[in-house]
Amino acid sequence: MPKKPTPADANLILTLYDLRREAELRKARNWWLVDFWPDSADDFMKVAQAMGTPENNWLRQVPSYWELAASLVLHGTVNETLFLEPAFSGEMFLIFAKVHPFLQDVREKMQNPRMLANVEKVIKKSKAGQERLKAPMLMLYEVSNAVWQAERRGRITSAQVDEIMQTVAGLDIELLPLEWGEMLPLARRYEHSAYDSAYLALAQRTGEALVTCDQLLYHAVKGKLDWVVWLGDYLHD
Repeated sequence: MPKKPTPADANLILTLYDLRREAELRKARNWWLVDFWPDSADDFMKVAQAMGTPENNWLRQVPSYWELAASLVLHGTVNETLFLEPAFSGEMFLIFAKVHPFLQDVREKMQNPRMLANVEKVIKKSKAGQERLKAPMLMLYEVSNAVWQAERRGRITSAQVDEIMQTVAGLDIELLPLEWGEMLPLARRYEHSAYDSAYLALAQRTGEALVTCDQLLYHAVKGKLDWVVWLGDYLHD
């Protein structure tokens, strides 16, 4: 049975939390979470080789912070359950997810086989790390329509559309069908579209959290559905 968190664990978590509020590390975290969206190891390496730039510093600072924090869990210095609270380490999962598809390639190019090794161990042994993301089947249609509309308006090329759809297909998201009887009651209750309510319905069916960056949807259910999580909570401390 896991050890219960102690006041010392809480103090260490608060210390780690305070460290990441340092001005330069805040910039680095914001860059990783908002601006840095690598599609491949080559995208990562472009920044890694741009020595002397702020982006190069930020690229190294955030993984180093989370590697140190994860090492405390692996050595039993801080309580794992407390560390894995989404309010504290949700950001770590997001950052790891950005590089995970090509992490091995990055390690080889950087000649650093232990890059993010501590983070990887902590995530993979956690319950969240063993679960697959889920979304309504509707998501595929919504993404397809969005990129098609962008192509029609000349914002992106057909080759970019293909690249985007291939990236979406490689995200390993489990797409699940829904019945109208699951969506419409939620649409009526919260006065939102059936499309948005499909995401609520799936989370309600599976008993899992819905992480969203749809501000209107989040505010419609805030205080009513505590399993709907606003992505922005992970971007600002």
